[in-house]
Amino acid sequence: MTKSVKKRRRSLARALPDDSTHDADSSNTKRTKNSPPKSRFQCVAPVDFAFSAVSPAWVLQDDEDSDVIYDAHLFQVNLESGMNNALVLQVIASDEGCFVWQREYDRRGRREISTSCSEAMTAVDAVDEFMDVFEEKTGVAWEDRSAMSVDPPTGFTYVPMDYPSSSSCGASSTPPKKLQEQVRSLMALVFHDEDEYTSDAAALTPLQLPYAAMAFDKAHFILDQIAAMLGAKSRVRRLKLRQASEAFYSAIPHDFGQPMLDCVIDSMEKIDNCRETLHELRVSCNGRPLLSLDPLHQKYTSLECHLELVATDSLEFNLVTQYLNNSKAHVQYEMKIEHVFRVAKEMEVDKFKPFESFDNRMLLWHGSSLSNWSGILKDGLRIAPPNVTSNGHSFGKGIYFSDSVSRSAPYCRATLDKSKGILLLSEVALGKSNACTATNSRAMNEVDFVEFHSVVGLGSFTPTPGQNHVLPDGATIPLGALKRQSLENKRTHHLHLGSGLEYNEYVIYNPAQTRMRYLVVAEFCFDT
Repeated sequence: MTKSVKKRRRSLARALPDDSTHDADSSNTKRTKNSPPKSRFQCVAPVDFAFSAVSPAWVLQDDEDSDVIYDAHLFQVNLESGMNNALVLQVIASDEGCFVWQREYDRRGRREISTSCSEAMTAVDAVDEFMDVFEEKTGVAWEDRSAMSVDPPTGFTYVPMDYPSSSSCGASSTPPKKLQEQVRSLMALVFHDEDEYTSDAAALTPLQLPYAAMAFDKAHFILDQIAAMLGAKSRVRRLKLRQASEAFYSAIPHDFGQPMLDCVIDSMEKIDNCRETLHELRVSCNGRPLLSLDPLHQKYTSLECHLELVATDSLEFNLVTQYLNNSKAHVQYEMKIEHVFRVAKEMEVDKFKPFESFDNRMLLWHGSSLSNWSGILKDGLRIAPPNVTSNGHSFGKGIYFSDSVSRSAPYCRATLDKSKGILLLSEVALGKSNACTATNSRAMNEVDFVEFHSVVGLGSFTPTPGQNHVLPDGATIPLGALKRQSLENKRTHHLHLGSGLEYNEYVIYNPAQTRMRYLVVAEFCFDT
């Protein structure tokens, strides 16, 4: 046994207290012999998203050498066969012990090849098994991983990641949280990545991984070797160029948008293109955190919007359900709530502060097609965004809401084939509204933020008055069931002309007057 291995065993063993040191009074906090220390969660490397054996869990890090993280990303490319595989290898620690986790996937078809999870074991045993698997897959000992040869790889190639330091990350009493399963499902719906919701499509694109400087140095060195080969005359020159190209693509993983045999680096022009790609990739990797191996988690993070599942037995869920059921007129479909998410977006909260004092603040419905929700969650509701199809501007260019879900639901554009839709309940600071009995595109001209702050189009179906629910912050939910109002002559005339409204519509012309409160995922049940 080498000196470095003995030292590692001692450092890991210190993390495993002998059970005999715990007296009877401490039985409630006693850990099993397999358990690593509870107080040493490190956020430097995320647990692979497909791991689900235990929770909470974290990637094991050496106590004595914080640079040693038992997390390995391995890649293997064969241009002739078209193979482009990746393997995640980790020692995952938990209060129940340590696990050696492997997940291999095909980066071409974004499909999972295999997964493997060991039984719970001690940290020492888990690290030993991790090292054995690493050497079996790469042909190189774990201790020699930084000095890998640039000779044609016989197996997987280890690609080092640029982990944040423990000091910048901080030791925490809790491990990094995994994305709620219902939020992952929502992200798959929002980003149209239903396949990524399962572990069958777990590969990140090359630009999503923060490679260490060492990986770029190795890639440049391989390109130097290829450049030297171009000037040599040999009957096996083509074979050597292909093998060296495979080493390059394994050192810095690529996605291939063409037949892989066409990607052999066999000219100075291709070498220059590769160096340019490396430069761009290195710039983009600089400072990028290794946030998560879950593509949907990364997309969720990019929204900068906190989403939290609302419990089905909570008052909030019951209020949302009652509001949806009562504000629904007779339509060709039923709507069943699947999930309700609480929404908090810091940018919106700050902008909304000047309007928190408005007395007339209501929770109102807003519907939109699935293709629009990533933009809405990222940037908030906007006035006539350029990438969204216009639905007309009955009261001028503004943001439209309704107190009837029947008015907002059609904009979800759900179908028999794609029956899920997303609705938003937004808090809207209406202030004093300019009331209209018919569509009027010039009504917005009266909104001067002195006399009027918004426009309301009065419909023939409105919530029964006197049944509002006032939230603790003063916002109102009109829970009364929809009821047809008796129409005076003027409104009846507009309905006959086609300019009248079936349901109330509320319009604001300053996006800061609204903030998202609840996101409702509903199943549209059509009559067949």
